[in-house]
Amino acid sequence: MKKEEILKLKEERSKDWRCYSQENSVLFNSYCRDERMVLSNMYPCQIEYNRLIFNPVDHLYHWLMFDGEGKDLKNKDGKNVRDLIYKCSGVCNGFEAKRISRDFVKEGGVIPQQNLDKRYNTLKICHIAKAKCCREFRRVLRNSVGKDLVEFAYWGDAHYGCVENKETHDYEGINVCGRIMMKVRDMLISGELGKFDD
Repeated sequence: MKKEEILKLKEERSKDWRCYSQENSVLFNSYCRDERMVLSNMYPCQIEYNRLIFNPVDHLYHWLMFDGEGKDLKNKDGKNVRDLIYKCSGVCNGFEAKRISRDFVKEGGVIPQQNLDKRYNTLKICHIAKAKCCREFRRVLRNSVGKDLVEFAYWGDAHYGCVENKETHDYEGINVCGRIMMKVRDMLISGELGKFDD
């Protein structure tokens, strides 16, 4: 996002806009090289959902986004998009799943889950599944209690993450990913997700 786009988002979504202090935040993104990387949607871990295996969150997320409610969604080559997403393999399959989604939209296709509330709920479903399947994710979530989880999107995504305010050095944005993970963390701590042997 460019600066003008960020300011427009801040104005349009002011009730959802958040500001996080550097001291009270756990910053993460897919470029972290320490334990915080497990918080990234691209962290490679096996996630079981409806007896199917996905890896990572973005793989499952894009697959769920193409739940066409019975409609067969095909790309320009006539291939079922959901099947293409599921068949992504390898360490970078989250990026590949995202690319397939973007290509479909560029070709004039519409992702069924365009509604923001549905998108957010879909992402929450993914993080709940990840918390149930990934011990390291649970450990980092538990260790982060009392801190805000903030996806530091230095590339400028102030919607799903946050950007640094160069004047205050705080982090600002809607922080969808971080806020959903904090809700999942609360569910984990309360026992709502079940009991685990870790």
